[in-house]
Amino acid sequence: MKKKLLIALFCATAIVGCLSEKNAQQTSEEIRFGDLTLNRNTLGLTNVIDGKGKITGTVKNKGRDAFDGISIEINVYDNSGALTATTTAVTGGMEPGETWEFETLAAPITSAADLDKVKIVEIWGLKREH
Repeated sequence: MKKKLLIALFCATAIVGCLSEKNAQQTSEEIRFGDLTLNRNTLGLTNVIDGKGKITGTVKNKGRDAFDGISIEINVYDNSGALTATTTAVTGGMEPGETWEFETLAAPITSAADLDKVKIVEIWGLKREH
C-alpha cells in the first residue's frame, strides 16, 4: 500500500508540479536545492554487505512550506570517474524546520573513502498545497 501511495504521489508531480533545482547551490559543507538542504558532514556509510554500502545523511527543510514527499538522487562513480550506480531515497512529508535522516544502498561503496565518489544529483519535493 505504501509503495502504491508513493508511486501515485510522484506521478502527481507531473500534474501539480514540484520543487527541483538541477543546478544546486553547493558549498563545501552544504548542498541546497531550494528549501531542501543536505549538510555534507552528515553523509556517512554503514553496513557494507556484498559490496553494497548503506549511504546515510540528513536533509533539512529550511523553508516555510511543508512537503508531501521528498526524494534524493545519488550517483556513485568509480576511480576513473565513470558512473557505476544511481540510487534514490524517498520519504513522505516534511514540515518546515524538520529533518529527514535518509539511507539508501549503493554499490560499489565499501569504505568511507568511497564517499568522495558520491554526488548528490538532486533533492526534490512536492510542496503541500494550502
